[in-house]
Amino acid sequence: MRRYMFVALLILVLISGIIACCSGQKDELIYCSKQQPDTLIPILDQNEEAKYLCELIFDGLVNKTVVKNGQERYEWALAEDNGFIEEDDEDRTLIIISLRKGVYWHDGREFTAEDVIYTLNAINETKNNSPLRSWLKTFIKSFERVEGDSYKVRLVLVKEMSMSTLKELFSPLKILPRWYMYEGEERKLPHNLYINKDDTNQKNSATGKLIDAFKCLPIGTGPYKIKTKKSEDVLLEANNEYYLGRPEIEKIRMQVLGSMAKAVKLLDNNPYAILFDVEQEFSDRLSRLPLENQSYLPYNFYAVVFNTKRDPFRNSRFRKGVSAGIDKMGLLSSFSKNSINVENGCVNHSIFPTRSIYVQSCPACFQEANAFNTQNAQELLSQCSGSGREFRLLICSSTEGARVKRLAGKLVQMMNDVGVNMVVDDLNAASYMAKIKDGDFDAVFMEFAGFDHLYDIRSLFAKKDFPNKNYWVVRDHNLDVLLKKFGETLSWESFPGHNEEIIPGLKDIARDIHNRVEVIVPACFLFTVPRRAYYSDRLMDVTIHPEVGFATIETWKLKTVGVSGN
Repeated sequence: MRRYMFVALLILVLISGIIACCSGQKDELIYCSKQQPDTLIPILDQNEEAKYLCELIFDGLVNKTVVKNGQERYEWALAEDNGFIEEDDEDRTLIIISLRKGVYWHDGREFTAEDVIYTLNAINETKNNSPLRSWLKTFIKSFERVEGDSYKVRLVLVKEMSMSTLKELFSPLKILPRWYMYEGEERKLPHNLYINKDDTNQKNSATGKLIDAFKCLPIGTGPYKIKTKKSEDVLLEANNEYYLGRPEIEKIRMQVLGSMAKAVKLLDNNPYAILFDVEQEFSDRLSRLPLENQSYLPYNFYAVVFNTKRDPFRNSRFRKGVSAGIDKMGLLSSFSKNSINVENGCVNHSIFPTRSIYVQSCPACFQEANAFNTQNAQELLSQCSGSGREFRLLICSSTEGARVKRLAGKLVQMMNDVGVNMVVDDLNAASYMAKIKDGDFDAVFMEFAGFDHLYDIRSLFAKKDFPNKNYWVVRDHNLDVLLKKFGETLSWESFPGHNEEIIPGLKDIARDIHNRVEVIVPACFLFTVPRRAYYSDRLMDVTIHPEVGFATIETWKLKTVGVSGN
């Protein structure tokens, strides 16, 4: 009898294991990533991968929805649909937002107004250096929790606005929890989310441990929560308690594979994987697989960045000469083997890409001061000493693949044509990022990503040195004044489609910034490359958007398949 029971139990275990394996293959979507997410705290500066994950982990008062035709829609999320109340008929800048009740953080604690107030204060905390700080100050004077009500927040606006406008303005904001469970104990998060590594008193304090734990495994209210996080692997699982309904896809795994070849192999072997930015040499192979794809132009740009803090790029004539010696279309054709139409605006003539709303509104206003011209380049470079006509370019083929080697080879030829000796250093990802962080380079080939359609470039000229985004170490008072004016003008009226008459004012400031940057020449702004996302043909309702990437995944569906996964 025991033998029969044992055999029956063994068969049950085997069947369960087979079903579990098939289910895991069916339900786990793998995102093949170029690099690991840097910080999963959405109010801090983040790379592209971190932003994609945070869209799934965190909700905002308003969530941006992207429909299939590419249109964007802004809908109340953590605030009630009818939660916008004007508190005073005579002063319409005083409003109250009623929060959605019955929403819970991933740790089971209820979401309240205290979390909203904490998040806004953390954004305003100077030490956090949040990119949302200036954004917040453009339209909110002050905020507080309504006394006696845990679900109401009172705002004092800079200027009265409609409900639809307010929703647009709140769309970049993600809400953080005020309280956090650490080692079984509920604690408050400090407003300053960074700790000074040189401060030994804070380094070993409970607060320091709390911040480290929060940075590793943050909790939100979103459709997915973090299950595990390693340096090269982040696993999310569906939030069963999500207030809008549990997502159909059970798990999402972000894997950093280090090379496009590994990513393509994974896509070949796994029926549920998604891969961005596929190089031409792999497209034939992928076209034979049961895959779908979508192409789009992201909100980003590539550039050759000059380190203006040290020779030879300390010399503005050398910067201008090198820039004038670069044939951008020639580099683009070597970098991207896909068929690219010049008219689609891939080649950039400014720090504001050709497809940005500013350049589109007035292309003639954004002419390149140092356009490709070998004669002009040679004249400028002839004014530099012979020993000063050489530099080293850093590239990272482990993230950009073979195409960046082709580009570097082409650029070496272009520099030789104008009398400049350029040496290429191809580094691994860790060394590449360390060199950039330390400012230890002459020039570097970089991708700048994470913009939205308004192209707020102010963080690229932060006053601090590395590792902030001022990679070129520019110090210019006139530019600082223009950037400040740009931020002050990024108000509710400047959103395209909301009040078209205000856009020219913002465009004029962008043009002035362009002109000043062209005088300084901190980089040669090259191009924006169309991206293609490949994914299984078993995925339905897929939307890939240049700003939020694959972060609409909670609405994706799986086609019904057999138990075997075929």
